[in-house]
Amino acid sequence: MRRLWGKQALLLMVLVILAIMQPAEEVQAKVPYPNYLLSPDGLFLPVPAPYVPDSMILLDDKTEGAFKKPQDLFIDKNNRLYVADTGNNRIVMMDDQGNVLRTYGTDESLTKESGKLSEPRGVFVADDGTLFVADTGNKRLAEFDPNGTFVRSFEQPDSELLGADFVYQPVKVVMDSRGFFYVVSQGTQKGLMMLDPEGKFRGFFGANKVQISFVDALVHTFYSKDQRKGKIVNLPYSFNNVALSPNGFIYTTTTGQASKQVRKLNAVGGDIFPNDSRDFSDKSFHYGTLIQNFVDVAIDRRSNMTIIDKQYGRMYQYDEMGRMLYAFGSNGSGYGMTSAPVALEVDEQGNLYVLDEVRNLIQTFSPTPFANLVHEANELYVQGKYTESFEPWKRVRQVDSFYELALQAMGQSKLRQEEYTAAMEYFKAAYDKSGFSDAYYEARRIIAREHFGTIATTSVIVMMLIYLFYKWNARRWRVRPESKPLLRMPRLIKQMFFVMMHPVQGFEALRYEGKGRLGDAFIIIGAYLVISVLGYLIPSFLYEPMPLQSVNWQAVIRNALLPWVLWSVVNYGITSISSGEGRIRDVFIGTAYCFTPFVFFSVPLLLLTHVLSLNEMKFYDLFQQVMLLWTILLIFIKVRETHSYDTGKAIGVTLATAIGCVIVITLYIVLYGMAINLADFAQQIVKEVSYIGA
Repeated sequence: MRRLWGKQALLLMVLVILAIMQPAEEVQAKVPYPNYLLSPDGLFLPVPAPYVPDSMILLDDKTEGAFKKPQDLFIDKNNRLYVADTGNNRIVMMDDQGNVLRTYGTDESLTKESGKLSEPRGVFVADDGTLFVADTGNKRLAEFDPNGTFVRSFEQPDSELLGADFVYQPVKVVMDSRGFFYVVSQGTQKGLMMLDPEGKFRGFFGANKVQISFVDALVHTFYSKDQRKGKIVNLPYSFNNVALSPNGFIYTTTTGQASKQVRKLNAVGGDIFPNDSRDFSDKSFHYGTLIQNFVDVAIDRRSNMTIIDKQYGRMYQYDEMGRMLYAFGSNGSGYGMTSAPVALEVDEQGNLYVLDEVRNLIQTFSPTPFANLVHEANELYVQGKYTESFEPWKRVRQVDSFYELALQAMGQSKLRQEEYTAAMEYFKAAYDKSGFSDAYYEARRIIAREHFGTIATTSVIVMMLIYLFYKWNARRWRVRPESKPLLRMPRLIKQMFFVMMHPVQGFEALRYEGKGRLGDAFIIIGAYLVISVLGYLIPSFLYEPMPLQSVNWQAVIRNALLPWVLWSVVNYGITSISSGEGRIRDVFIGTAYCFTPFVFFSVPLLLLTHVLSLNEMKFYDLFQQVMLLWTILLIFIKVRETHSYDTGKAIGVTLATAIGCVIVITLYIVLYGMAINLADFAQQIVKEVSYIGA
């Protein structure tokens, strides 16, 4: 009995020791919202929680009274919070625990001239403690000293550049190290208003560009100025917020744009994000007509940028290079959720503060060990310290072994250490084709230099063997026309090659000499179908269209067979009413032979991808385009020779067939959509009837 108790005690001790030794990073925080990373190609990749809800700051139980539709939040260098409490016409200063230290603009004895505020919607605090308020209701900027005393106001600037009908309604404001103000004025499409330290207007800064649709671009190109009169004028979207980073960059957010919803501006107002047409919207949403509304951006001391979406309560964090680190957060009324976030701030410790205008509170989020590890590793990586960042990234992978940025960074570290094989493994795991190509290019160069003689000799031998096999095969399959059906394949290959190289004589032979067989057409299309499937199986990692697990094989089969069937049917329908001589079997057979360039050359080209890097992709694309153009030429000649058309009529019929195919596809899409809606309507009717009957 004692021995049994001794074993149990020993087992318990081992479990306790293992629990103590378990790294803190491996503990996965439970949060009421999704946590994920969006890869550059739009893949949704779950990650451990980067931030967890910490506390809620609200004034409901304080003598100062609760917030009322607050609109802005600022945290100074001493970790003091300033809230633009718009509904209460005040600015509230608090410590990070929510204790009120001071209020601005609420004294009953105050007037507008002595500092009384009206619907303030923006607040900014300089390093010396001077407070600047976007006093929207009073249409001015208000300045208070560090002790809370009103100093002066900046009314609407007097400038001819603004125009006579300009209405000054400042809603957000920041100030740079020179003392210049950057003001978001409601309804202004020309950009941020830049004011000097005395409040004089110095020009507009960093305006958004007009984003127009393709149809609008065509109208603007082909319509005269008079013809465009009365049409809607496209104007750039207005900024809705502005923020200043610790290193002096101006960040803006905009609602409604299809791209560049968040911008990082340099000293002259130029956008310095890597991708000039960057779209920050979340492709993982299936939200129909609901558009994300990015309302604020916060930049921490490491230059990581966090943006918040009011529509879905989602936060997205990017590093200073514009790479997404993770996304998290959700709308709702539960703990850790937000109903209508309007402002976002970050303190020196990396904690996030979200101001909610509906719940009238501030929700705080603290970084998890996972986020701290990512920040530590990524800071070294962004600074170019790839070797030093390897171990921190390795610890990140101990928490999330598939974290894409860690794999990419470790690949870059190995690449710079000239460990190309290891680098390729990391890049492949991250599905980073660009990094993989760089590592592969260097590895290939070394192999070619060290084994040039062997490679050259092997290449010569292979070419000789191919030539000898060709000569032997030509003699072996030199058979008479009355040969058995089992020997038909070499004849078919020879005929396919003849049609491809001599299409005029080839299509005439298929139509008028009886050499076209329907069985051959099915064999050719079957071969094309197999090659279409191999197009996803054979290519190297660099040239594969998509990961195999993402391939829709039904779509691959459909896309291989549909062009043949659709073109043949539409072409026969058009030629039957335009004096075409070809029968429907001739059209199907001839169209099948048009795919021979892909049948002959696709597999060798796919095999060639295993020795190509992305640097040679232009040659790969060139061969693909040549095969496509070759196929189009064969289609045109097939139409002309099969139906005995002259060149002009053949061109017209070919174009008409192409247009007919587009019309058929469009009709199918419309009818399919109508059928889905009809089926859904019928289903709802059945449910209603069942409910009433019950």
